[in-house]
Amino acid sequence: MLFPFPTMPEQIGPPSRFTVRMTRPVIAVLLLQSICCIMRFGLLLDILGGFVMLICVGFGWYAWWQEMNITYICYWGMMCLIRGIFDVVKLIDHEVHSRHPFFSSHMPTAVIAQQAIYYATPLTMLLGALLAYLIYVRRDDNTEAYNSGRSDWSYGAAEEGSWATRPSANCSFQQFGGTGRRLGTS
Repeated sequence: MLFPFPTMPEQIGPPSRFTVRMTRPVIAVLLLQSICCIMRFGLLLDILGGFVMLICVGFGWYAWWQEMNITYICYWGMMCLIRGIFDVVKLIDHEVHSRHPFFSSHMPTAVIAQQAIYYATPLTMLLGALLAYLIYVRRDDNTEAYNSGRSDWSYGAAEEGSWATRPSANCSFQQFGGTGRRLGTS
């Protein structure tokens, strides 16, 4: 592995309360990213960059569709961060080599729209990475309720005296009972 990233968390049970509250901001960022992606194809004619951004935005929409699944949100956030960094580099390169001044009133409307897309794309991508990071950090909000038994989940951590830890009265099973056998002998 090139970078020592931690493993992506798995969704076990419903999402945390914070994750559910972040649904609307995630949808807003995904809508902005979708608009930027469409404009990137149409206005900038950036086919490769638009396609990679389309994959990234697709991960975000899939995470939302899967009820804010933390695994897909983390993948979306990682792709947003990487794509956002590349888009910042592309913005710097564009501004260094541009013949037009920054948002001048003497420029044609098409050039102003292109500059707006160059600035909006990395902004929305890095905002998506920030949202994904905030959701990742607060993904265990339900842990306290989950471990204290106040949760409505039908599975979970066994507490002392709960149905999961009580031995059954008619249980006759013993671990490692009987004699040992070797392979090849009868």
